[in-house]
Amino acid sequence: MRRYEALRSQLPPGIKTMGYITDMEKDPGEVEFHLTQYAFAPAILEKGPGTARYAIGNMVKDPTAEFMEKQGVTAVKMFPNGVVLFERKAKH
Repeated sequence: MRRYEALRSQLPPGIKTMGYITDMEKDPGEVEFHLTQYAFAPAILEKGPGTARYAIGNMVKDPTAEFMEKQGVTAVKMFPNGVVLFERKAKH
């Protein structure tokens, strides 16, 4: 998917897993999740922030501080079309 090209170019090489975060209320049949998984193959996406350092955001609106706090992430970079690169917060 072209909307993820800019984000892909910003990722360090060799990433094997990433989280997948969205604020979509409904994704019938999880189509968006599966399309995003396909766009980042061979990396594996985990729903939610996951256990990896980075997570892909597929957002309808800009993430709020409250949303990111709840997910345990910070926004590293925002791209056009609702694409966001998130990084998991370090646990203290």
